[in-house]
Amino acid sequence: MGILAIFFFAASALVALFYGVILIIKAFKTSILWGVAYLLIPFAALVFIIMHWDDTKKPFLKSLISLPLCLIGLAMAPNLVMSNGQGISTGVYEDVTLSTENDSYRSDSDTNLVSASSEVLLETSEPFDVIKTPTWVPASPDDLPTYLGKRIKINTTQGTERIGVLTEVNDIGLLITTDEGSQSIIPPRQIKIFHVDSS
Repeated sequence: MGILAIFFFAASALVALFYGVILIIKAFKTSILWGVAYLLIPFAALVFIIMHWDDTKKPFLKSLISLPLCLIGLAMAPNLVMSNGQGISTGVYEDVTLSTENDSYRSDSDTNLVSASSEVLLETSEPFDVIKTPTWVPASPDDLPTYLGKRIKINTTQGTERIGVLTEVNDIGLLITTDEGSQSIIPPRQIKIFHVDSS
């Protein structure tokens, strides 16, 4: 049945292509402007066919043969997916356990996406991360030393925003390490708003 569906789709495409090319040739034979419009302007093909119905009637009606061929192929298409009689189930997960570890979720066991017949479609033993959205809580710049090693967000007086892990606090300023590994020193006088990730 799958080969028949492919056959009907291919036959439909060939019929539509064949008579479509004949109509394009007729448009160019009428004038180059009609040919270009037929190819490039939406609905110009339909306008051309209507205005030149006597000349385009046969190829247009014959091109409509492709519609039932396509519908027959489409009717047979579910048999391509369900040719083994079982079909495919999506979204079935087994043996997935999630635990919180270092602000991310990691898989403690193998993750399997299985079909309804319990055949494994995708299997991975690599742990996966789910990025959590940080919960930013306003904090006082006076308490900076207590937030060492925590994720912070600072809005500066120059209008920039810095997000990273607070790695050092001294008289010169704050040292923040971003996720990309770069480091920024922010003088205390440039801190406008200070937030700590509480998640």
